[in-house]
Amino acid sequence: MDEDQKLVCAILEGDMQAFESLVDKFQNLVFHIAGKVLKVQEDREDVCQEVFIKVFEGLEDFRFKARLSTWIARIAYFTAVDRAKILDRRKDFKIPESTVASERLFLQLEEKEQARLVQDWLKTMPQNYAVTLTLFHLEGFSCPEIAQIMGMSEGTVKSNLFRGRRELKELVEKSKLLQ
Repeated sequence: MDEDQKLVCAILEGDMQAFESLVDKFQNLVFHIAGKVLKVQEDREDVCQEVFIKVFEGLEDFRFKARLSTWIARIAYFTAVDRAKILDRRKDFKIPESTVASERLFLQLEEKEQARLVQDWLKTMPQNYAVTLTLFHLEGFSCPEIAQIMGMSEGTVKSNLFRGRRELKELVEKSKLLQ
């Protein structure tokens, strides 16, 4: 039995410290995903709480057919998308429609300032590109896992990565011209 299976078993036996450990382990992942879909900090925080409530309530049905992190990331993604749809109906909320990220860029970026620049660029990208790039480059998920998380084909994931990297490369080149 691996670490995640032990954690889930302990939670199902009523060990609330085990659930706190699960939250500690996966809260950055959940917040990262929510942050790519939602602009407002409070909305992200609300989604994170909602995700862990759903995780807690759904653990009994989780069968380890996928990694625990993949299952939690999928819940986070769809919870954030649902929240964005609600906000869109309420406030004419708009998800940005441009940009994306490149593996090469992540390797070349210099620490904080350039990482902030990448985050700013990701915010301008279509939601699917930003989430796909974040899951692949920052969270280390494979294309099949991302396809499972986002409910799309592996080909669409690869296409999003390709297009996102190309768009990000253009942004990098534009920013060099402005310097």
